[in-house]
Amino acid sequence: MGKTIELYGFPTSVTAHDVKIFVENYTGKGTIAMMKIRHGKGRIPRAFAIIQFTTEEYAASMMSIANNFLRTLRYGTAFLKARVLEKDIDSKIGMNLPSLEGVKVYFGCPISKEVFSVLEEMQDVSLSFGSGKRKVQLMFSHNLVQYRLELSYENIWKVELIRPRNRTACYLLIQVVKFVYY
Repeated sequence: MGKTIELYGFPTSVTAHDVKIFVENYTGKGTIAMMKIRHGKGRIPRAFAIIQFTTEEYAASMMSIANNFLRTLRYGTAFLKARVLEKDIDSKIGMNLPSLEGVKVYFGCPISKEVFSVLEEMQDVSLSFGSGKRKVQLMFSHNLVQYRLELSYENIWKVELIRPRNRTACYLLIQVVKFVYY
């Protein structure tokens, strides 16, 4: 069995965030690597989620929950079923991706091409690519509390490597379109 399943029968108003919370309630937080929501064209329109889990065990677990004849899986008034997909959404998930340790991060906004207004500066930040290369994670501590900032690729407008004149340091500028927190 693969790591990707199709969970179908959702109402068409369902969002990816809703499905993620719903599924992770059964499989555990952080078990979904990638997910797509699609809408069917049947007589009664329904949405379906193509979900790639981090391991085959999580996919098998969700399959057995969804297709259990003794206990039906429901999302509101909708009955859900699942089937295994032959191909994963992204076959490169699970590869070792590069990360940066001990990075200095500036939170702020560019005012002009040469000027950047700094709102906050963080030392010793870890930058890594999250699940399935679809997320960038920043791990840092502030006032002895550990934080994780996760930016989804859909929310990143532009990534640019900047090297100011007369300086040896390079800066990675990540401009965010919208910022959603949970």
